[in-house]
This record gives sequence, C-alpha cells and structure tokens, in this order.
Amino acid sequence: MCGLGFLKKTSAIFCALIIIGCSTTDSNKQSTKNPEDFYIIEGGNEQAISDYTKAINKNPKDAAAYKYRGTAYENLGSYEKALADYTRAMEINRTDVDSYNFRGNVYIKQGQYDKAISDFNKVHERNSKSISAYIGRGECFYAKGGFDQAVSDFDKAIEIDKVSVLSYIGRGLAYAANGKHAESISNFDKAIELDSLSIYAYIGRGATFSSYDQLDKAISDFTKVIEIEPAYIVAYTGRGECYSKKGEFDLALSDFNKALEMDPLSFMAYNGRGITYAMKGQYKQALSDFSKALEINPEFAGAYNNRAVTYYNHEEYDKASEDTKKSESLQKFSPLFLMDLRKTKK
Repeated sequence: MCGLGFLKKTSAIFCALIIIGCSTTDSNKQSTKNPEDFYIIEGGNEQAISDYTKAINKNPKDAAAYKYRGTAYENLGSYEKALADYTRAMEINRTDVDSYNFRGNVYIKQGQYDKAISDFNKVHERNSKSISAYIGRGECFYAKGGFDQAVSDFDKAIEIDKVSVLSYIGRGLAYAANGKHAESISNFDKAIELDSLSIYAYIGRGATFSSYDQLDKAISDFTKVIEIEPAYIVAYTGRGECYSKKGEFDLALSDFNKALEMDPLSFMAYNGRGITYAMKGQYKQALSDFSKALEINPEFAGAYNNRAVTYYNHEEYDKASEDTKKSESLQKFSPLFLMDLRKTKK
C-alpha cells in the first residue's frame, strides 16, 4: 500500500512567497510625506479613486494621478484597471520608474512573470540601483524555478541595501527551494535580527524547518507569528502541518479548524486537514476535505495528488487514476506514486 509520506512536504514556503509578492514596492509608494497617498494609507481607496479621477478630468496628462489611482485600484484587487492606469502613467512620463515597478508587481499577482520581468528590466535601464526591481524580478525567477537567478537578484538588492529585510527573506526562500538548508536559515535569521516582528521571516524559517522535519523549531516559529498576528492564517496551516507530521492529530485539526473559522475558503486548510484525516485513517473525511479544496481551487494540484493517494489506499483505483491524470497535467505529481499506481493497471 502506498503511504502518505511524500505528501508531508511543506507548502508554507510557497505561501510566504505570495505574501512577499504583495509587499515588494518602492519605499516611497505609501510614504506619509506624499499628500497624494493619504487616502490610500488610510484605506480610503474608493475616495482616492474619486479624487484622482477628478484630477485626471482636469488634466488628462497628470501622470501622478494615473499612478496613484492605479495603486488604489490595485489595493482593491482591480488589477486590470490598475494595469491600465500604470500603463497610461508610463506613456505620459517614461522616466518614472515607479509605474514600471508597480505594474510589474501587479503582473506578479496575476502570475504573468515574463511581463513582470520585462518591467523590472526597464526599471534597471533607468535606475540600476532600484531595490524593489531586484526583489520583484527575484520573485519572478523564483516562481519560474530559476532559483540561482533569484538568489543573484536578491544578492544585488542586499549589496545596495544591507538592511533590506525582504531581500534576506527572498534569498532565504530561494536557498530553501534549492535545497540549501543552512544558507536558507541563515538568511531568515538575519531578517529576524533586522526586524524581530517580521512575520514573513518567521513563516519562511518555519516552513524551511518543517521541510527538513525540524518540527519543534518550525512550530515555535509559527507560534511566534500567531503571537504577533493572531489572525494570520498561514501560521495556523503551517503549524497544523507540523503537528500532523508529529502525529499530534488533535492539535493539527484544531489549527486547521481555526484557519477555516477565519477563512472558510482556505483551500490550504482543507488540504492540510484532509491529510491529517487520511493519516488517521478517516478516509471519508479526508476525501471530503480534498474535494472541498478542489471546489475552491480547481487548479490546486496538491489536492488532486492527495485525493488520488487516498483513493489508492482505499483501493478505489479508477478514481485514483483519474485524479492522477489531472495532477500529472499540472506537473505536480509524485513519480514514485505513479509507479505504484500503474502496477495496479497491469
């Protein structure tokens, strides 16, 4: 019977990267020194959009108004409108690197990494010292699997600013993905030294500890995040995964339930809880949770992977094969499990 061991690799590292992707902007993007940013800082994005629209109506060539309205749209998740405004700001003022950086970050959020890299390259043509462009491009290379390239970009960002917390976190993530455990931990340690309240650094370090089965250290880091930000869902799913690996299933279920209480659409929490149920031998509950995760995110390969293994262990081979094909199409499946499953087809 195929075990669930290969399912235990942590996914929190990748969640951490997504979080950072929402945060890599130039330091002056939301500076209180800029009166134009006041509404955005205060969270009044709708008011900001209204006011910048009035400014644009008065002066259709006001590049700053387009840029800041784009930021408000981005904050609201209206990415196409944000892209249109950033693009218009660039057309009016081609020397303003902020709009290229901002548009690049929106492309990251959309998963359009090549377009984002193009924008960050244009920033460097105008300003070779732009830290945010190096961080943003590093994230793109990371997402595309170019971990050495990602490390190179984070290296450059750190050369420019040796106290850039996000750069150390990004480099830590890239080292972790490349299997360089010691280097990864060292970078997260440095980030925490610079900012002892950085939840992203603790998440990254905790995920790395978890991936190397240093579970108590990982639990400590995820717990620290919860102390800093009690509503941070990724910390609960990460800690729950660690408890599950340790066989402390009740604690694991408690964390996954807490995550779902805060966000009923957390497909990662359903997936983690499903793994825990499967490890307890509660296959019906496991299948239900994997199916719920896929209902929320039909492109979540991990849930197809986990549900297939659960079907396999329950001797429902046809269903396992169907999920295997879907997971293979997303290029996220365990080759060892594929070998086991194919033996049942002979």
